[in-house]
Amino acid sequence: IWTGVVDALLLGWLSSMLIYAWVVRPLKSARDQNSLFNSVVSNLSVGVVVTAPQDGELRITAVNQAFSHITGYAPEEVIGRHPRFMQGDDTGQPALQKTKNAIQHGDADRALVRNYRKDGTPFWNNLHLSPVRNVKGEVVNWVGLIEDVTEQEGLRTRSDLLQRAVEQGDESVCVFDAQGIIEAVNPSYCHAVGVADESELVGKSSWLWWDDTDPATEEAMTS
Repeated sequence: IWTGVVDALLLGWLSSMLIYAWVVRPLKSARDQNSLFNSVVSNLSVGVVVTAPQDGELRITAVNQAFSHITGYAPEEVIGRHPRFMQGDDTGQPALQKTKNAIQHGDADRALVRNYRKDGTPFWNNLHLSPVRNVKGEVVNWVGLIEDVTEQEGLRTRSDLLQRAVEQGDESVCVFDAQGIIEAVNPSYCHAVGVADESELVGKSSWLWWDDTDPATEEAMTS
């Protein structure tokens, strides 16, 4: 009798250990990992949008706090909607067709698109789009990272305008370092000193191309 009782107790203990090892601990680990993942996503500085196919279209199922901060939309205002609403009437952007093609083929994509906040103001979105697949390789979700690069694009645009103004202007422009070594010149400067292009000037001393008989040049060289 006692042998049977001991065997039953051992079997019960062993079963409990197996259930803990194979069921409880993995679930607890998954729950902890999921909690950590949610915490990381919630605190990202870029917006995160998760979509899933519903009724033949992609519908938003989750967004993080950064998404709301960037776009002005609360989660409850966007859940269930297709992300295209952020395009407004600006649907003719070539980058959007590129993104659409990537989704149709199940490919990851990166594109610079113009989106619109809740208040109607536009912003440049450096969009990263990635598919999430199940064990069968089927796409079950899409994850979009929304990065507001409006300020950077504004600086780049102003820089491009300035560069074009310098390159196309009639005034001679020569950029050199503290030692007088030429770093960049515009076409007008090349024409003024009688060279074909900047390759003949860059890396050389700017003093070689200045008129040393000019009092202002002599003063600049000796100061």
